[in-house]
Amino acid sequence: MLLKIKYIIPFLLLLVAFNKSQAQDSTLIGKSVIWDLTKCIGYAKDNNIQINSLRLTQKTSQQEALLARAAKLPDLTGTASQDFGHANSRGLNGTGSSGFYASGNYGLNSNVTLYNGNLINNNISQKKPGYSVGQPQYHSAGK
Repeated sequence: MLLKIKYIIPFLLLLVAFNKSQAQDSTLIGKSVIWDLTKCIGYAKDNNIQINSLRLTQKTSQQEALLARAAKLPDLTGTASQDFGHANSRGLNGTGSSGFYASGNYGLNSNVTLYNGNLINNNISQKKPGYSVGQPQYHSAGK
């Protein structure tokens, strides 16, 4: 057994040494890609971590602005529950009855903020793009 290991280990080492190991993009197999300056810059823009992070930050800001504007709208929630069953009853004289029953509970609830110290409007103006803390905000009459 020891003799076989002496031959197997060098064989495996030679096999690994002559194996061509390459890391490549599997989507580009069989295609020749010519990189010019515009492709390189485009690839760098699309795959840059900092730029992608800024894109996500921008999308988050847009969602926060949307939520701030939605705070002016009333909330409406609804609940519903339904129960079906069957019951048997026995009387004192030995007679009984059987029957089905149904019951339900339904409800709606609505909330609207009438005024809370102009917090909603201030929050909306803070969530607008280009807002910076401590800077006066100038709005044109056309908006």
